[in-house]
Amino acid sequence: MAKLFPPGYQFKDSSGKPVAGGGVVFYTNKTTTLKNVFTDPALTSAATNSSTTVPKGQPLNAAGRFLQGDLYGSNTYTVVLFDSAGGTIWSRDDFNPSALTDLDGDTSITLDTDDQILFTVDSIEAMILGWQSVTDTGFLTLDPPAFTADTTENTHKVALLNTRAITTPTGTTPLVSSVYILEPNISKVGDIDVATTVYIKGAPTEGDANYALWIDAGAVRFDGVTTHGANVVSDTDSTDDLGTSSVRWANLYVDDIISTTSVTTNSLLANSDNAGAIGALLTAFSDLFLASGSVINFHAGDVTLTHSDNLLTIAGGDLAITSRNLVFSSGNGIDFSATSDAAGMTSELFDDYEEGTWTVLPADATSGGNTGGSSSEAGVYVKIGLEINLFFGINNITTAGLTAGNDLFLQGVPISASTVTATGSVRSSELTFAGGLTSEIAVGESAIRIAESATGTVVDYILVSEVSTGVTDINGQISYV
Repeated sequence: MAKLFPPGYQFKDSSGKPVAGGGVVFYTNKTTTLKNVFTDPALTSAATNSSTTVPKGQPLNAAGRFLQGDLYGSNTYTVVLFDSAGGTIWSRDDFNPSALTDLDGDTSITLDTDDQILFTVDSIEAMILGWQSVTDTGFLTLDPPAFTADTTENTHKVALLNTRAITTPTGTTPLVSSVYILEPNISKVGDIDVATTVYIKGAPTEGDANYALWIDAGAVRFDGVTTHGANVVSDTDSTDDLGTSSVRWANLYVDDIISTTSVTTNSLLANSDNAGAIGALLTAFSDLFLASGSVINFHAGDVTLTHSDNLLTIAGGDLAITSRNLVFSSGNGIDFSATSDAAGMTSELFDDYEEGTWTVLPADATSGGNTGGSSSEAGVYVKIGLEINLFFGINNITTAGLTAGNDLFLQGVPISASTVTATGSVRSSELTFAGGLTSEIAVGESAIRIAESATGTVVDYILVSEVSTGVTDINGQISYV
């Protein structure tokens, strides 16, 4: 007896979602009288089929598939699909698993659904006509059952024998073929990784020789581009050519290795000066290997690129980068070791450059402590090698919450001083001080203080109490290492 539905068939509602927890009831055709269905081909073990309990009939699992697995039956049924609450989704009369009908019980296939016509051999779905929600299947899917071949015979799962002739009419016939395949007619909506007219997935591995495609005799013609993801190999060593003496290749684009006696013992030359190319746009070589000490000559040596151990030297011209950047890995840079040196030189490598912004924050300590505010502030830094340049401005400083007797600090410096205490210029407005003002950053600190000095006095620092809260402005610049 025949299976009622294909193995693992998934029932879906009108929106295409699996009917989770629903059920399928089987009746005598065009009646409401229940008709038995079975879990075995011999029709001896009856399956669940109730019209009163919920889920009704044969229950469906969470994926919308029969809970008891494949079901079998005979003759004609009325089939009704219910949802998990017992509501009818669809009903089909004249459903006959033994007839050449589709899953809806008729001979027409509903597109964009799992509606199919099945051809079985020994209960195996050998050919399926119609869509399936399964990877690597099509509208027409062939999957013949397993079989044992006769000894020494050529054996094929699908054979097109061509033992009967095609007779052409009088006159010229443009094309005669055994198999004719038009390019696929694709209406693209989403992205497609690869589109192909014929796709052969994999090759066997069990033979002494294994091929995905074997053309036993005759010429092979390609009028389009041929792309190879692996090697192109002759079946006999040193016997085959690319092209002939009268029909030659125009160009050879290679993505791996050319190894011939003519190239390894002589030069590879263009037909004339300043003609030809190695590779082409979008079909380029992957690697170029040159020996130690090799030289690339441009315009008869006008500019050369010469290799020596761990070094490439450009001679005869400059290197111009018209777009993008020159990128160094961390710890590397421009080496000026060819220049003369001062006695205290410690490095000739320019290996760092950085620029950015920082937030200027008034405070009563070099770090932590209490912080005040402002109506506006701006900080910019530029790091060139070891040298750090800070630029800062803060307006209408407010000192509420700060300790009046403490020095005023401007916190937020992005890079602390590491070698010496440094001073810079400063300009202020509405600030109480005596003498001249300078900005200062001490070794190991990440905050700026404002120093004041008058003739005949020691250096002093601006206190919080000397700031006119809500009024004072401070602007300055300082460089340090």
